[in-house]
Amino acid sequence: MRPNHSRFLLLILVTLCIGITYGQDDDRSFGERLRFGGDVIASFGTVTALGASPFVGYEVSERYIPGIGGTYIYLSANGIEQHQYGVRNFHRFLVTEELFVHGEFEYLSFRANTSNDVGGQTSSAPAILLGGGYRQPLGENSFFIMGVLYDVLEDPNSPYSGPIIRGGVSIGR
Repeated sequence: MRPNHSRFLLLILVTLCIGITYGQDDDRSFGERLRFGGDVIASFGTVTALGASPFVGYEVSERYIPGIGGTYIYLSANGIEQHQYGVRNFHRFLVTEELFVHGEFEYLSFRANTSNDVGGQTSSAPAILLGGGYRQPLGENSFFIMGVLYDVLEDPNSPYSGPIIRGGVSIGR
């Protein structure tokens, strides 16, 4: 059974429309409300992992930022290479200037190749990631972000088990 991508695209459009509609209670322009950033993934050892997860968000209010992003991760371990790629829709609420709660829906596809497998195997999985984190100012309009998320959906094909620790940078308030 193929996933229904139109539902995910509708969720993204609704999120952006809510942000644009309710984010107009001060005189900042659309561009001044945009937030950019992402996470970089790097791990070397028994498992090599390299990847990036960029995002764009929209500041609806001083405390609420919804957004969209993409993910690509290359994994290599024991002669198996895997490429993970997907899209995500997130919602971040600032509890204080430093602490936030975070929820997101992510849909990942995987392609694994072994040295004996020419065509590779493809799979996909949805994930609902919930958690929170801390942000540290790096300057006037940039932050280092560290968070811990859990996949509460626990799809059998999900690559996530246990806590997911993310670190990255956000540009904008």
